Formats: sequence, C-alpha cells, structure tokens
Amino acid sequence: MRNRRNLGQPSDIAFLLIIFFLLLSGIASSGSVPISLESSETTKTPETALITLTILEDGSIILGDETQALQSIAKLIASAKHVSIIVERNTSWQHVVTLLSIIEQQSTASFSLELSDE
Repeated sequence: MRNRRNLGQPSDIAFLLIIFFLLLSGIASSGSVPISLESSETTKTPETALITLTILEDGSIILGDETQALQSIAKLIASAKHVSIIVERNTSWQHVVTLLSIIEQQSTASFSLELSDE
C-alpha cells in the first residue's frame, strides 16, 4: 500500500482559497476616482486658465477672499483648465473627495492638490 501525504484538511484548504479570492477581489475594486486629463488646443484666457481653491477645516471653500457654494464652484471649474486645491491640515477628507468628484464631472484639463501647513 502506498503512503499518502497529508496535505491538510479539506476545510483548511477551502478557507485559504476563500481568503485568497477575497483579497484578490479587493485589489480589483479600488476606491479611486478616475480623472481623465484632456489636452486642450483652445486658447486660454488668463482669468479662467487657473483657479485656486482653499478648503477650510469646516468644509467651506474659499476662492480669492470669498466663500463659494458647491453649485457656483461647479460653474467656475467648468470654465477653468487647471484647478489648484489647497487643503487645510485638519480638513475632513470627505470634503476633499466631494470637490474632486465635482472636478471629475467637469472638463478640467488638470488639477493639483496641496496640503497647507497653516
């Protein structure tokens, strides 16, 4: 009679396979926001070429010296080709994700994200 190798209990192998496939499926579904950057051949006016937004700790968005609502931000971003976002240090990242989703819906060529030291 041949000696069989004990490779492990079938239940152990089943649990290892379940863990492997759960990890594999988690890698495929990342939580990133796809942003398409388009090259633009149109001429840019200096007023709408660059918009710098600051997100404060309470979630309010500052453009220049004025606080802006999300609806007006969407209109401004639609006319801009580059958006620069400055985030205060203790700002909730949900506010940042909300603003990034608005940028993703508009036809912005590029954006930059900066964490403020103040």
